[in-house]
Amino acid sequence: MAITSAPNWRQLRNKAAKYQKMFLLFQRGGKRRAQFFYERNIINHQWTSENAKEAAAAAKKAALDTLGQDWNHYSNALLPEVSSGFGHVLDQVKTKFSGLRYLEIGSNKGLSMAFFHLYTQNWNPKSTLVSIDPYYEEGYVEGAGAPAAAISPTGSEGLSIEINKTTRDEAYRLYENIGANVRHLEKTSAEGLVDLLKNNERFNLIYVDGSHEDLNPLADIGTSLLLLEQGGFIILDDWNWDAVYPIKALMDEAAAEKIFESWKIAIYRVESNALSGADRVN
Repeated sequence: MAITSAPNWRQLRNKAAKYQKMFLLFQRGGKRRAQFFYERNIINHQWTSENAKEAAAAAKKAALDTLGQDWNHYSNALLPEVSSGFGHVLDQVKTKFSGLRYLEIGSNKGLSMAFFHLYTQNWNPKSTLVSIDPYYEEGYVEGAGAPAAAISPTGSEGLSIEINKTTRDEAYRLYENIGANVRHLEKTSAEGLVDLLKNNERFNLIYVDGSHEDLNPLADIGTSLLLLEQGGFIILDDWNWDAVYPIKALMDEAAAEKIFESWKIAIYRVESNALSGADRVN
């Protein structure tokens, strides 16, 4: 007689609850939002790069040592389905360019910046790392355009995000802990990006992760393309948000080659001068 083990009822109940939320999202928010929930909360993602796995583990350890248990704080930058993409694009940057010139719009506690530093710390020449984040004193509110807002009781009111001066100081401590030389522009993306344009600075990798609402994502991606070297790479964060999704659709159709996509990020190589600022006339 075959002996079978009893089902794990807790796991089954949790999985059923997740599927229930997914179908509720499908009813209220449509196929795209349901697909987002499925890929984020149900699929078990695997690492596609050992180097990325090692860099993410090192960044997590440094963040835990420096920041404690709240090290992740609304980021998810070190998940395999995110950091694998980071590693993939960095490998291409190393092949194509002499050194990394990296611009990050929105840095939170510095997890993604820490990953990029640790992944490239042995590169020669050393990487250029620039962050733009205003770190508002009172934090800020967003969330009405989030993918799960359709089933969130507070989704229509927005989500209070505690990213403020304390968050900035924690990011600084993390950078110091790992020896990352990060130039931080404590300004809005509109102000910081214009300053970089005025200084005629250019980057071969830009991570667009600022405000995800209203016209802010459109302004950020448009100005970032002017700052991008020809053949450089753009990372678009949280593309399932309502104000970001049309930008992803445009990038998919434009003269940009998508090299990586997960539920959180999409990464593009931009070869066309029509999109990049390589031949922009000052």
